Amino acid sequence: MRNEIDFGSTYYMDYSPMGGLGVFAKRFIKQGDEICIMQGDIVKPTEGLDEYIITDILQISYSYCIFLRAEYRYFNHSCNANATIIDIATLKAIKDINIGEEITYNYAMTVSPNSGWKMECKCRGENDIHTISSIDFEPISKIRNYYNNKWLQYYMMPIANDILNLK
Repeated sequence: MRNEIDFGSTYYMDYSPMGGLGVFAKRFIKQGDEICIMQGDIVKPTEGLDEYIITDILQISYSYCIFLRAEYRYFNHSCNANATIIDIATLKAIKDINIGEEITYNYAMTVSPNSGWKMECKCRGENDIHTISSIDFEPISKIRNYYNNKWLQYYMMPIANDILNLK
């Protein structure tokens, strides 16, 4: 642990190999464990988002987003994530996460179709798609896996179901 910022017994913030800061496991996190509930101010996507950095936003419905508090903004995206957002804003491990391993989730699995959001992917992992946007641009096999395992937010489950039924 180098220049880390401590966030309690589960995770800490440090420099990420993907660039910038990331969040890392302070203890072994078992698949299925709740890591945290992402918190912040609830905002409408159409109201004043220009003042927010778009990666600091977590979509929680078609109508609302959470402008994440500082300590929740550093969970980075990965195409091969080890965590996911379920329910409304609960970060849950979908793989075992070892001590010192960066905790990541797939941002695209939280973004509804036609949102217009996109971001350059920096994970450069095995399944990296380079530019990420919304769930409908993810591989069908990944959507099916997330859907079948209920690794999606409440509002994303019917969206994933529609995508799977259309393909």
